[in-house]
Amino acid sequence: MYEIELKARVENKTKTTEKLNSFAKYITHIEKNDVYWLQDNSGTTTHTGISVRIREEIKTLNDATTKKNLLVTHKRKKLEYNKEGSAVEVNQEYEFELTDRKPFEVILEDSGYHIQLRKSKSTDTWEYDGALFELSTIPYLGDYLEIEILTDKHDEKTVTMYKKKLFNLLEKSGLTSSDIENRYYSEMIENLQRGKNNV
Repeated sequence: MYEIELKARVENKTKTTEKLNSFAKYITHIEKNDVYWLQDNSGTTTHTGISVRIREEIKTLNDATTKKNLLVTHKRKKLEYNKEGSAVEVNQEYEFELTDRKPFEVILEDSGYHIQLRKSKSTDTWEYDGALFELSTIPYLGDYLEIEILTDKHDEKTVTMYKKKLFNLLEKSGLTSSDIENRYYSEMIENLQRGKNNV
C-alpha cells in the first residue's frame, strides 16, 4: 500500500478545527505514542536510516470508551517537490498489529536496532472524499494538519492526480502551500535533541 500525504503547520488550531467540521466527517480522537527503532550502521537518523516504528494508539470510541492498539510500521519514504518547493510524501508502507511488544523489541535488539527517539501525538481525525485528515498537537513542535490518501497504485499518473487533490484539500482546510512543512517529524525532533533552534 502506498501513502501519499502532506503536512502543514497550523497557527490557529481552533480555526482549522472549525473549517474541517464545516465539510468533513469527524471520526475520533487518538492518542499516539511512538518509539522509533533505528538499525545500527544504516544511517545516522530515523529519516535517513532503516527504521521501525512501534506505535501505541489509544482511540476514543463512540460510546466514550477507549481501545488500545499496538502497531508496527516500516516506511520506504520519498519526498516529491513541486515547482514552489512544497513537498508531498509518497511512502510505501508496511504495517501489522502486535499483541505484545516485548518479544518484538527483543528481535529488534538482536537484529542490531536501538531506540532512536520517541514521539507523541494528540490527534483528531476527519474523513472527506477518500482522504484522511489528522489535526495533531505534538509536544515541543506545535500543531500540524496531515492529509493522507492511500492507494495500491504508484504510477506517475496516479501520484500526480492525488498530489493535486491534496493541495486542493489543503486549501479547502483553510491553509496554503506556504504552510506546508517539508521535514519529517523525526528530523525536527532530532534537531531539538541536538539543541538546534531551527526546529
